[in-house]
Parts: sequence; structure tokens; C-alpha cells
Amino acid sequence: MHTRLKSILSFCLLLFHLCVTNAQIQAYVQTCIFQNTSAKYVELYYVINSSNKNIQLDIFIYKSDTIIQAKKLKLYNQNIRASQNLVHVERIPLAEGAYEIESIFNKSEKDEFSLINPIFVKSFNADHSISEIQLCSSIKPSSDSTNLLYKNGFTYEPQMFNTYDPIDRLLQFYYESYSTSIDPNTQIIHHYIIEKVDTNGKRTQILEWFKKRTSKTYDPIIIIQDISNIPSGNLVLRIELTDKNKTILNKSEIGFIRYNPFWDKFINKYFEESESKRYFEKLSKDSANYTLKAILPNVPSIDMPIINFLNKSGSETEIKLYIYNYFLTISNKENCLQKYFEYMREAKQIDELFYSGFGRGFETDRGKIYLKYGKPSEIIPVDQDNGAYPYEIWIYNKIDKTNQSNAKLLFYNPDLAGSDFRLLHSTVRGERNNPRWEPELYKRAATEIIGNNTIDATRVRDNFHRRAREYFEN
Repeated sequence: MHTRLKSILSFCLLLFHLCVTNAQIQAYVQTCIFQNTSAKYVELYYVINSSNKNIQLDIFIYKSDTIIQAKKLKLYNQNIRASQNLVHVERIPLAEGAYEIESIFNKSEKDEFSLINPIFVKSFNADHSISEIQLCSSIKPSSDSTNLLYKNGFTYEPQMFNTYDPIDRLLQFYYESYSTSIDPNTQIIHHYIIEKVDTNGKRTQILEWFKKRTSKTYDPIIIIQDISNIPSGNLVLRIELTDKNKTILNKSEIGFIRYNPFWDKFINKYFEESESKRYFEKLSKDSANYTLKAILPNVPSIDMPIINFLNKSGSETEIKLYIYNYFLTISNKENCLQKYFEYMREAKQIDELFYSGFGRGFETDRGKIYLKYGKPSEIIPVDQDNGAYPYEIWIYNKIDKTNQSNAKLLFYNPDLAGSDFRLLHSTVRGERNNPRWEPELYKRAATEIIGNNTIDATRVRDNFHRRAREYFEN
């Protein structure tokens, strides 16, 4: 008799999808109860990742520890790349009641792995009933009824583990409603509610919306909702069917997990009402993107993952919200807009001053340093130095950010084109410190490098009109 391994990935007993792994096989099962014209059925959606092309799948359905149905399937992965998943769907008719579905994956006769899915098939015989909710990572219109993933005019893929990462901006789901008494004049209101569940099980509503639909015997429904501004946490999606008097006729719900670190940090700012916030909300998309680039040199390192997220897939709302919070923070919550205007006035001047043709002026090394530490106390530009590329030495008598005195930075132009000077060496804490700066600066005088090992060399010979070290050290 098979060993039955019961493992349920869930919270609040709402998530009934499981996964088992070992060195060579990973399997995920999503279950959902629906009804067609003849009977109720459970839909089993399998996603299997295995190095084996052939997988034996045995399905046993238990009721009160008695096997009432069994299926033996031979699944073949037709994907060329081993990294691609094998996907399979089974639809099995079941009467009302509680069941356990055991899925056993065999890669050899002596090596098998088992999953248990507990399910409950409820009655759909009320005047207005609703199926379970199926969360999907993608839903596409389709006319290919031969496709295994085809259902009611579309193909779909499950949302693995009912978990939504920051890049998952849409909550896409499918469900069905059923009516036994049909009146074309009857309007059923579908009320959608998303609630956050705390550690004590207390629910707090964070989003709701409504749709009116005409009563039908069978009504398959696809809903797509933006959840980009919903913060991290355990959540519940509930659908309530109500009449015009707001009486609940039937309902269904499912749990899901949201991971969204950006909104975890800024959710309070999103609901804030202030004149300065409204100003940032009205910025054009181009102005917001320009500002985000301009503040980058001064963004704290702890915020870099957020900046990477915003640059890769951040929405316009998220970018504006971050910009607002940035200036609110550096202005100490006073004169936020004044701080913004002053900063952007300087950023635009630096943009023009260090424009290189390869990007914004404040995106160049000199532009970044200027924005971070302000105007240098002295600049020593050098175009003619024996064997050196053109370079500049910037001297700061005092840098408040690092609490340093007599700090220096050396920029050079190894491409000899335009004005794109790169930071080669500095004494500023947190900026590039390069012990080999001199051989790199004087690369055109490679024969004068001191030492036999040019890779580790740190000095070049003194020569006529060779003054970079003098400028830098004195």
C-alpha cells in the first residue's frame, strides 16, 4: 500500500495546492471544483518539472479512506528543453461530499512521490450558486478546443502557489456562476472584496469593486484586477452574489499571498492628502522619469533595490510616490516643494554643464559627484601632461556628508572624445579608491611604468610635465 504523505501549503485552510520536490522531480497541483451541464467535477492542474521525459502519474480519490476512483496515466514531456515544465489537466466528475485526492508521481518502479489534496464538492443547486475561484497567471482568448488548457474560449495557466511577487501586478481569476431560475430581467450583482488577514485571523478590507450580470444558467467569468498597490501579506479574495437589495445569495473565497516591498514602505504616503503630494501626482511621466534619474546619486543605498524595481517595472504612480517621499525626507517634512525646486534647478544646470552625448549630464561621473557633494572648492584641468590622458582633479576643502577635509577626486578621459570624464581615483570615503590610478592615467607611457609586473604596478617614472601625483598629493 502506498505511503500517503499529507502536506498542505495553506493559511486559514484556504489554499489547497501542493508541491513536492526531490533532487529530480518537482510537482505542483491546483484543484478547483466546477459544474458542467451534466455533473460537478474537480479540475486537477498539474505542473511537473523533471529531468525524466516520461512520468507515471497515478491518481487515487478517497472518500472515508476508501478508494472510489483511480486513474493511471503515462505523461510525456514533449518540450525540447529539460527546463520546461510538463503541464497536464484532469477533469474528474464527483458527487457532493468530502474527498482526498492522492497524486503519485513515479520516475521508476521503486521511486515514487505522493501529494494529498483534500477537497469538498459543495451543492450548486441554489437559485444562484458560485464555483470555486481559480487564480491564473495568464488568461488568453483561444479557439483551439484541442488544447489541453482550453476552457470556454480561452487558455489559462495557474498562479503557482497562489503567490504574487512584485512583478505580478494583475490578479487574474476565473469562476462560474449558476442559476436554476432564469429571468432575463434579473440582475445579479457580483461583489468582489479583497481583505488582509493578520496573524490573529482578523480581516481588514482593502479593496472592493462590483459588476452587474444578467442571471444565466451557466456563466463563466474572467476578471482582471490591478493589485500593484496592495502591500505584502496574507489576503483573501471573496466573491459575493447579491440581489438589488444587497442580500447575499451565495459566496466563494480563496486565499493568496502578496509580496510587495515597495508598497509596504509607501502605503501610508499613498493615502496622504497634501498640497505637495498633489503637485508630484500631477508631474508628467517624462518629468517624473527625469527627476528619478536626477536624484539617483543621492538615493540612500538601502533604497537601491527599490530604484532597480522602479527602473525595471515601476508604474508612473510608484515613481511619483517615491519622488515625493524622497523630497519629503530630505526636507525634514518642511518646505518639501521648495527643496524639490532647488534640487531640480541645480540638476538641470549640471545636466547642461556635463552633457556628454551619452546620457544626462548628471548621469556622468562628474555630474554625480557634483550633485552629491556640491561645487568643488577648486578644479585643476589638465589637457597636456606627458603620456597622460586629459584629466581633472577636483578638490573639496570640506565635505559635510563624509566629514572630510582636503578631499580629492581625479577624473580622466581615456576615450579622448567629448567630455565624458570618468572617475579614476579619489580620497572620498565611499567613492572609488584605485591604487593603480597612475599607470592607468599614463597608459600612453606604458614603457615608463615602474616595476616588471605591469598588472600590479602602482607608479610611473617622474618626467618633464608629469604632474598628476604632485597635484593630487600636495
